[in-house]
Amino acid sequence: MHVAGNDNDDSSSVEIICLPSGKFRASLPVASAFFSSVIGKKGVTKKRIETETKTKLEIPRPGAEGPIVVTGAARAGVASACARIRVVVESSRARQEFTHFISLPVKVRRPKNT
Repeated sequence: MHVAGNDNDDSSSVEIICLPSGKFRASLPVASAFFSSVIGKKGVTKKRIETETKTKLEIPRPGAEGPIVVTGAARAGVASACARIRVVVESSRARQEFTHFISLPVKVRRPKNT
């Protein structure tokens, strides 16, 4: 098994490995909160990514943690699938409500009047 060379594409931060079978595989770290966004309603988003990039997405079951694994016959297809998954996750993250409010007290020193 060896690492395929990285081109200047958007997936350069994801390691794409060439398997002994000649297929390519990448593990994409994604928080489990976004798995449902990658799957989509009735699996439509997952199926569309798989069909258009000619890859297979392995997403951990609900409640499980772990990376999304992308496998395909072509390195370009795996890289494209990873980029599409990133877009879906970023889009979902942007729509999420804020979960925390942070308040930092600021102490202001007033100058003495002389």
